[in-house]
Amino acid sequence: MANGEICWWEIEVPDAERAKDFYGRAFGWDFEPMPGYDGYLMAKLDGKTIGAIQASQEPVPAGRAVRLYVETDDLEAAVRRTEDAGGAVDMARTPIGDTGGWFALVRDPFGSRIGIWTGQAAG
Repeated sequence: MANGEICWWEIEVPDAERAKDFYGRAFGWDFEPMPGYDGYLMAKLDGKTIGAIQASQEPVPAGRAVRLYVETDDLEAAVRRTEDAGGAVDMARTPIGDTGGWFALVRDPFGSRIGIWTGQAAG
């Protein structure tokens, strides 16, 4: 691993079970509780642990978390899944310069923004 490369992420949420449902439905993540840590759920994708959600012991202010971007081959379908899972769309497909792909911004049910990125043109 190179210096400066992201090695782990956590999303602090007020309700871990609700977050588990949202992120599982929106992005296809599975979750596994970490033994000995109540409210700490490790996120998995295709069997690989990729990060975690953690129940906060204090109120979590909306939108005051690190923003993560999730890659997808179908941006519009990913945005629809976030809405179907109880999230909201802040910004639909938006180009990133001439060759940077496209992104959308959505919010989870707690108000935290999540970016969704694709290199695929709208189909």
